[in-house]
Amino acid sequence: MSGNDQDDPSSSSEKVSSKLFGNWRQAHTVGYLWDNTASGLILSTTTFLNLAILRLATVAAGCPGNPEDDDENCTKSVYGLKPESVLTAVATAGQLVGAFLTPFAGAICDYTSKRRIVGAISGWILALCTLIQAGLHAKTWFIMALLQIFAIASYVIHQAMVLSYLPGLSRLDDTGVLDDPDVRYRVNACSVITAFGANLSSYIFFGAIFVFSGIGIVNIVNLVQGVIGVVVSLIYFFIWHPDNGYKGAFIHIPPLKHIHPIKLIESCSGISIIALKEIRASYILLYFDFPDVGRFLCGYAIANAAASSFATLAVVFLSQYLNFDETKTLYVIAQVLIISLPAGAYGVKLMARFSPKKVFLNTVGVFAASTMLGFFVILPTARDLVFFFGFIWGSCFGIYYSANTAFYTQLVPKHAESFFMSLFYFASVILTWSPPAIFTLLNQFTNATRAVFLIIAVFFFISYPIISTVSVSRAQLAITQHDAQLAQHPAGSLDEADFQRFMSDGNLDVSRDHENGIAMNNQGLPFVKSTVHNARDNSNGDSAPPSPDDADKTKQFRRT
Repeated sequence: MSGNDQDDPSSSSEKVSSKLFGNWRQAHTVGYLWDNTASGLILSTTTFLNLAILRLATVAAGCPGNPEDDDENCTKSVYGLKPESVLTAVATAGQLVGAFLTPFAGAICDYTSKRRIVGAISGWILALCTLIQAGLHAKTWFIMALLQIFAIASYVIHQAMVLSYLPGLSRLDDTGVLDDPDVRYRVNACSVITAFGANLSSYIFFGAIFVFSGIGIVNIVNLVQGVIGVVVSLIYFFIWHPDNGYKGAFIHIPPLKHIHPIKLIESCSGISIIALKEIRASYILLYFDFPDVGRFLCGYAIANAAASSFATLAVVFLSQYLNFDETKTLYVIAQVLIISLPAGAYGVKLMARFSPKKVFLNTVGVFAASTMLGFFVILPTARDLVFFFGFIWGSCFGIYYSANTAFYTQLVPKHAESFFMSLFYFASVILTWSPPAIFTLLNQFTNATRAVFLIIAVFFFISYPIISTVSVSRAQLAITQHDAQLAQHPAGSLDEADFQRFMSDGNLDVSRDHENGIAMNNQGLPFVKSTVHNARDNSNGDSAPPSPDDADKTKQFRRT
């Protein structure tokens, strides 16, 4: 999911003006934003669906349907799982499948022309799952819960496909060589705003219908899934098929274009082999050239696992441990969402006054401390304290999502942000399955519904020291030295045999590496082995060739 997008010659780069999304140089930018709107609408259905499945699973297990009638927390099971474990097991399976398939999705984006087809298929699976779940009731709840596994996995893959279009949206010409980073930042910011706006608007709209009509959680899910399913299906129909699109008096939905592969598939190599090689090559690049980026991604993967699983685990905690009914649970989630909006805007001001690293690191710290404190003080006898903590968590979420990307982009080369953003997305999904998996195991054997915030806190606490070791100045020094060696030894200085050998197995003969000084990895990024040694041993920025000992270590590392 990297590099410059090369589009079909038939695709035009005409400017487009949208009354909803403004003016853009690339027409399909509006289609990109519409897809993010659809993603926000899908996310707004999650809490309603989780509450309904939890209610029906609880009744099926023989426990009281109303949480407030269950003072001792029913421990009966259904299909071998406790009701709340059904919910978290489904989330675990869906996220695990999505994380497993993400590298293959990236290989499809880079090495084939199938990204639009895969984007369309994953979108249609997601829309179809949403529509089918409109048939949720007492006899179908378990099937609908299993269907959520496919919905979660398809959502993860679909987001990977959509993200791969981002680099091409900031082109200045049809060659894809000239790029405007400001346009890319603007597109990225608008996509976050549209997704969040759609999520919050839909959540409040259907939440108000539920609260004021009294139609019941299952009935509101029937309505939500049906309406959102139809709307999302229409959006996907218009933007993921080249001959569709829609242009009305007030709404313009242009289709996303066809993209040619940006890398060549090696002979006798399938997508699976290529995906594994991409992972290995990325690891080598981060280990040798950009260790601070690697540290950030490691810490971010752990922190984002906690942040991403917060909503699902919070529903379990509120319903099963605090015995909140659906209305109160929806209030708490709405509070967190609403507060996160101004908090995100305030986070931008904080980063202007302090550094993005300080803002992001302190936010992770507050998240860790507040969830750990919540584990001890939010009890059934003091359950209204959750509204106070909801204010803290909403603020943390808003600042967290505004600061993570700002901090990360300080660590990566400006000319390779597309590639590094693909790593950022991979890190954001690779561990999201783990908190619900841990909760499921604990809950099955210990009835530990209270442990929700303890699990989340532990993940944040583990990520904090890892992220704190990231140095922006050291990362920028590595970028400077990397670019300097690239200027001295352009990629063309490698002969064809060297390049093909590196593309096939990620290795070059170390002695030849010393002569050429540079190689190209599978992502098309220059791979400079000496950067790490220079950054560690030459604080003044002076360059020195790797010693024979370094070469031996490098060779041994690549063998292992």
